[in-house]
Amino acid sequence: VIVLLEEVRAERAAELAAARPKNKRRTALNLVPPFGQFQNGQRTKGWIIAGLGIGFLAANITSFAILRSWCNDEDGTCPGRRDAAEKLRVVNLASGAGFVATYIYGVVDGFVVMRRLDQAERLRVGVLPTDGGATLVLGGRF
Repeated sequence: VIVLLEEVRAERAAELAAARPKNKRRTALNLVPPFGQFQNGQRTKGWIIAGLGIGFLAANITSFAILRSWCNDEDGTCPGRRDAAEKLRVVNLASGAGFVATYIYGVVDGFVVMRRLDQAERLRVGVLPTDGGATLVLGGRF
């Protein structure tokens, strides 16, 4: 009985693989890192990108707010804090660049991994044991 069931399963494997519901990946989620990484099953990478993005954004907003409170809006001078303001301006620019770089990396990575996963799901190959040896099973999506 078990051999018969295995043979039926082997015969129907390609049909069942083709009938499986397709993973629904949303392209738009890749535009909002880390949601693209989470969608692609890369939770650790998603949390790292989220942490970096939040950290860079927090540093950028904080340094901007401090510079705004220290410096004169009209002429851009920072009386009494010139050296500190110059260093903080570097922090502001670097954190902004870090945020933009993290965002771009997250978006590109989301699309690249999504495409790779979609291609891997198109063709499924398997070997199933049967009473007389083995059966090669091919399944695909077009």
